[in-house]
Amino acid sequence: MKEVTNPFESLHNSIVFDSRDWGKDKKDAWIYGVIVGWTSDDDEAIESMFQEFNKKFNWDRYTWNRLQLLHKEYLKYKKMSKY
Repeated sequence: MKEVTNPFESLHNSIVFDSRDWGKDKKDAWIYGVIVGWTSDDDEAIESMFQEFNKKFNWDRYTWNRLQLLHKEYLKYKKMSKY
């Protein structure tokens, strides 16, 4: 088995292979959103996610859009880190 040495890959794997519900706690949901992303190809699904987090954590549109931007930036740096 190849040892993971890329910190971006390690962070991603630590989250996606964890059994916890990352949408239950506000800070966990934020971390998950930055690293894995609360995304979908379906615009209605994305809007539904926003509405859920708006109710659960009082995230407004600005906060949600900032989270989406941070996820895109994370992916950009993750892609640049591959060698």
